[in-house]
Amino acid sequence: MISNVNENSVFIFIGGSRILNGLYQSANINFLKKLISSRAINCKKFYMLGFATDAYYEENKNDIDSVNFEIIEFAKKYGTELKYKRISGRSLNSINRVTDYFKKELSGNEKIILWHHNLFGALIGNKLGRYFPNLYLHADLKGVAPEEELFYSDEIFPKRLCKYITLKYIEKIFLPKANSISLVSHRFAERIQKIISYPNKNIFLLPSVFYEDQFYSDNELREKYREKLKMRDGELLILYSGGMQKYQTTENIFKFFKKIEKEDGIRTLILSVHPEESKKLYDQYKLEKTKLICARG
Repeated sequence: MISNVNENSVFIFIGGSRILNGLYQSANINFLKKLISSRAINCKKFYMLGFATDAYYEENKNDIDSVNFEIIEFAKKYGTELKYKRISGRSLNSINRVTDYFKKELSGNEKIILWHHNLFGALIGNKLGRYFPNLYLHADLKGVAPEEELFYSDEIFPKRLCKYITLKYIEKIFLPKANSISLVSHRFAERIQKIISYPNKNIFLLPSVFYEDQFYSDNELREKYREKLKMRDGELLILYSGGMQKYQTTENIFKFFKKIEKEDGIRTLILSVHPEESKKLYDQYKLEKTKLICARG
């Protein structure tokens, strides 16, 4: 995917969420740690960019600084220098401030790998590319951002619509300039190719994973809930836990559960934080044996 990387190269990572709610309490921080400890990218200098408005930073300053210190010290153990740069918001001023920061930090001759997790990172990458000719831009997309903003956000509709239009524009104009793109599924890849006619050879599938050492498992709690669901020994539980947004085509989940819910040895369960939508689909597909548990998120 990325070639001609050496210890003089620079790795810039742009997380997709606010610092405490995203970059440091998701797989992103583990991604950086694994990248540094495995030396998969042989860079001596890493930059970590995360979103935090001024007000949010002041409110959570101690926690943010503590986490920054921890990851910086972790990098030092592997002979790597890591610096953190806060992005105060998704605006043109923020892009200009990030650009000015790196124009002072770097000489312009380094090989730079910029790895971003959201479409706003594409704007930053394209702006930096004007000043750093050796910049390699990689988009690591985890979801369908424009549609997520339109259907999933809790903000008022006009604001959601504005964000949707902006993100669709970025996706159409700036995403094609990425040197490579990684996605989580074949279906997502098909969608991207339809939108921007991106060459297939530069698309890589990187499925979502979980870390076994951090995956919570409790046999006593498992038995307790199997008993609560009145499950027999040997029965298999098939569970869907997730959103009920239009872009997720969750009606296919309900169709699937309808087909298998009466199979012997199988129990089906749906967990949802969208009661109205899930109950509507539950009734629409006339599920009978599938257990539906709803809560407001």
